[in-house]
Amino acid sequence: MFHLFRRQVSQILPAAFDGTTTAEGDTLHRKPASHRILHKFAYLLSAYWVREGLQAVFIISLARHSATTYGEFMLALSMGQILLFVAEFGFNQHLVSLLVREGNDRSDSLAQVSILKGMLLACGCFGMLLFVYWQDYPAGLQALVFVLGTAVGMDALASTFFVACEVEGHQNLEGKIKTLGAAMGFGYGLSLLFLGPPL
Repeated sequence: MFHLFRRQVSQILPAAFDGTTTAEGDTLHRKPASHRILHKFAYLLSAYWVREGLQAVFIISLARHSATTYGEFMLALSMGQILLFVAEFGFNQHLVSLLVREGNDRSDSLAQVSILKGMLLACGCFGMLLFVYWQDYPAGLQALVFVLGTAVGMDALASTFFVACEVEGHQNLEGKIKTLGAAMGFGYGLSLLFLGPPL
């Protein structure tokens, strides 16, 4: 199972591992060293501001729409942040050192860190489930906390991919993915607030 996971990760990020040849046998080249830091930083900064801006608009709109729903949303978001803290557990800093180390199998490093994060996330989700039932929340709030909390916690797994992107100098790809994800997620939430759920 571990080797199957490693193979799947290697197919998603072929340029991040030791195997750097395409199906046609062409060698993949790294981006030139002259690629400016400010240009890479601009992608990440843009994605950050897009996400934070959309999140601010959504939270303000939600608070104006319903104070009760806003409180429930913030509870679920807080639980998700706890899950994210548990699942990441400082792995990203260690992953960077593994990816830049000479002679290290990058696919193994990514697979191992992803599996460890997944195990911690599963333990955290189990603990969150026990906490929700212990608090005896209504069924709707239980579902919201578990679904939204788990979704936020899964950002720990996504960050593994983004660390590999940053090590390989693919900040443009990272920025585009984060911007698209924020636009789709918060855009859908705003549409539900202003237009109502689909029939």
